[in-house]
Amino acid sequence: MNLFFKVALLLLLSLSFSSKAQVQGDITHDAFVSGFNHDPNICSSEFFIDHLITIDNSFVGDSVTVVFYGGATYSEENLTGNTIWNVVVPYTEFGFASDDMVVGGMLNIGWPTDIQKIISGTDTLYWLNDAMVFESVPNACDYNTVSGKVYIDNDMNCSFNTGDSVIVGLSVTSSADYTSNQSYNLLFGSNTNASGDYNINLQETWVNNYTVSIPSFYQFIFPNSTCTPASYSFNTMPQSGVDFVLECADVDTRVGGSAPLIHAALPFFFNPFVTNVGCDPVSGVLKLVLNQDVTYSSGLSTNPADYVIGDTLFWNYSGLNNITAGGYWNSVVGGIHLTPDVTVNTGDTLCFELITGVPSNDVNPLNNSAMICLPVVASYDPNFKEVFPKGNGPEGFIPASNSKLKYKIHFQNTGTAEAINVRVVDSLEQFVIPESLHIVSSSHSMSPEWLDQNVVRFNFNSIYLPDSTSNEPASHGFVEFEIEMQQGLSEGTEITNRAHIYFDNNAPITTGYALNTIDYLSSIGEIGHEDLLIYPNPTSGLIQVKSENNIELVQLLTLDGQLLLSTVSDSIDLSNYPAGVYFVKVSTTHSIQMEKVVKR
Repeated sequence: MNLFFKVALLLLLSLSFSSKAQVQGDITHDAFVSGFNHDPNICSSEFFIDHLITIDNSFVGDSVTVVFYGGATYSEENLTGNTIWNVVVPYTEFGFASDDMVVGGMLNIGWPTDIQKIISGTDTLYWLNDAMVFESVPNACDYNTVSGKVYIDNDMNCSFNTGDSVIVGLSVTSSADYTSNQSYNLLFGSNTNASGDYNINLQETWVNNYTVSIPSFYQFIFPNSTCTPASYSFNTMPQSGVDFVLECADVDTRVGGSAPLIHAALPFFFNPFVTNVGCDPVSGVLKLVLNQDVTYSSGLSTNPADYVIGDTLFWNYSGLNNITAGGYWNSVVGGIHLTPDVTVNTGDTLCFELITGVPSNDVNPLNNSAMICLPVVASYDPNFKEVFPKGNGPEGFIPASNSKLKYKIHFQNTGTAEAINVRVVDSLEQFVIPESLHIVSSSHSMSPEWLDQNVVRFNFNSIYLPDSTSNEPASHGFVEFEIEMQQGLSEGTEITNRAHIYFDNNAPITTGYALNTIDYLSSIGEIGHEDLLIYPNPTSGLIQVKSENNIELVQLLTLDGQLLLSTVSDSIDLSNYPAGVYFVKVSTTHSIQMEKVVKR
């Protein structure tokens, strides 16, 4: 019979534990230590003593009784007849010991517990207080420090000086591997003070090696700095000047918007947003021009517009920057309830225009406006992953010169009750650069973290996502991020990516693969709505053509390839053409792209 009994004690970290096995007749007792949790403030440690009791020659009706000091007992009978009989004693004792007890070479220190004796049949084993042997270590409370500063290097000279911004209240943590007869992994940390400084105390007697790092979500907020690594590794102390230097542009405002795939005649939520990934605060107005074929409901929206003029919705924002409120989620995100008109059919595209002002010091004024075009689809799996550029054909052919991929992971609660927490885990493909990952937007507040070098998890904690039966429009969520491709990939290289979605404690839902394939030969690439926009589509007259690259030629063709019109303009008037489906071919400095347009 194996009997495990755990006793929690406070004792010194700098102790290695061994035990003396005790034997009496058929009873054998041994003990070992596990679960160190060191407290450097009082130079002591909490750990567990596991008592292993083995009874030889056990039989039906055999019994074991543990007697505690004070007269309390715990007994159990072997009802199965198994010669190996497992029993767990429901009892826990807490004790306290000063670290000074074992400093200076004191050995063979026994730690008493409340167990007095163990009885099995005619055998009785008395617990001996000196059965546990501790080995002392010099300088048990010898601590040393690791210190440094966390700041934003505004002038990007890799040193702290006037004009740089410190990060206050950030937790810097260390993971130390202490090695003696056993190995313990312990975490210590320090929050940065008003000057951005931190100071971590580590017990150095047994230290083997340790790392110092800042929370992983800051890697998502700020681009990697070339000045310092994301974490340091050391095997000696003290260490000073262990700085974490972050980079941040002055102002980089950007707009965007997203929604689940749209069904004809079914309401949905559209989420426009404006954010500033720079560090200087900005104020302004986000404007959303609605598609003419949808109806906006302020009362059903989760974050309705501050005011409405005609077909344009407005949100005011102020103090927007990438330092406060945790970084990238410090955004103004609208959650507006829209219903397609009865004229909207599967195959149509609904386009929305987003605009915000351009501050004078904005590093990228081109992303302060955007045209978001969303397809109207038939039935679909609501938990899926898509990629932009989506490429040409089912293989998703894209040119090797493409620099970035944008992934969007959709999820929907199709259960019977609201989902309290949702976790999205993404294992990044080997042909992308994980440290370049930048979060574009998300449907709800969430916290990202790296689980491994190329595994990222997006935590939607306390999301309380409604189920689709109770509230279909609000049952959807998403997260969207950009990541850089490796360059120089050979032709035929497939870049595949999928995600695993966890609703509370349920088994994960695995999305299908988002696929791109490198193609050097293809001269026609369907780059996707993020790079080429043709709107409105369907149309009864004028269409506009937008591209992130310079447009050199726009052509209108029939489905069988007959050329109807060539122009260098970014618009085509289809008023005088018959209703039907046409190709629009757009030649840019980057590629030749074609998309279908429906003329009503």
